Amino acid sequence: MVAHSIYDTIFYDRSVELADMLVNSAIAHEYHEAKQALALDQVAQEAIHRFQHAKEEYEEAQRFGKYHPDYQQYRQTVLERKRELDLLPTVVQMKRVERELEQLLYEIAYLLSRSISTTIKVPSDDPILNLQGSAGCGGSCASGGCTTCGNH
Repeated sequence: MVAHSIYDTIFYDRSVELADMLVNSAIAHEYHEAKQALALDQVAQEAIHRFQHAKEEYEEAQRFGKYHPDYQQYRQTVLERKRELDLLPTVVQMKRVERELEQLLYEIAYLLSRSISTTIKVPSDDPILNLQGSAGCGGSCASGGCTTCGNH
């Protein structure tokens, strides 16, 4: 059996072409604009700093769990800082564009994998895609654990 890698000439060349298409796509440009807008948004940067500080305090308190005297207060502060951050327009925009770009990348990987076999798993951070079975089956067909391939 011959081992194949991305560095095989034809695969590499086509991968570079696809990467160039993605880099020059509208969604990639929108992603970079949103990232820059977030970096330049002083209010958002201060909120990020406050959230990170609160998260560090909470993680330190978590070592002791509910027995730490300020555990609940640190936990509540993290939740408040996270909510404050999530409501900022530049953060909302960045998250939206990130999700769209991740979805596009997932769909490309899904299309490539399905062109070979329906049993190839495509990892996703989106739990909805994983619940729908589009990330492949939970086990191999040989073990009888595959429910999405239709063979069991």
